[in-house]
Amino acid sequence: MEADEKPRPEGVKKSPEAEVAGEGPSEIWVPDPRVKLPDAAEWAAAHVHARAEKAMARCFHSWQVPFYLPLIRRARYQRGRKVEAFVPLFAGYIFFDRAAVERQQVLETNKVAKILEAPDPERLRGELSSLAIALGADVALKEYRFGEPGSRVLVVRGPLRGVEGILVRYQGKDRLILQIQMIGRAVLADVEIDMCEPL
Repeated sequence: MEADEKPRPEGVKKSPEAEVAGEGPSEIWVPDPRVKLPDAAEWAAAHVHARAEKAMARCFHSWQVPFYLPLIRRARYQRGRKVEAFVPLFAGYIFFDRAAVERQQVLETNKVAKILEAPDPERLRGELSSLAIALGADVALKEYRFGEPGSRVLVVRGPLRGVEGILVRYQGKDRLILQIQMIGRAVLADVEIDMCEPL
């Protein structure tokens, strides 16, 4: 780092593609896919317009509003080359602390179609916490049909320790369903049944 260059805040990366007139390369904040769930007084969900999840995350970041954007690694092919990128796990949704920002300020970004308030904020907090643990453990997650019946369990050992979910048998394997009930979405994670205890 040069003597007159200031250290960049955590989570901010220099983007050579983005130029700000007269200022050279701009400092572009990039969502961290392994981020832990931050503390928030009251979690809510913003239903954003198509492909606006990361742009809205940058707004919350600049406002210093706690938020959570679950990201998952996806591979695609461009001109015959395999390219991996982190994309929103639940397309169209980002979670934020509604107590830390005015509703109108969020809507005035023109990136949000609707704000969803949680009927049970503590349940949403628990579901997001379990999801953040699973994503932080870098386990393979798959989108799953919401509402599949099964037994609710707590993972007590292994990389998913502390995660609550619904244990099911799927395609010959034990799997854990992690639900975000408020938005009607769920993902599926592999789990060993001897690592779980019933709730």
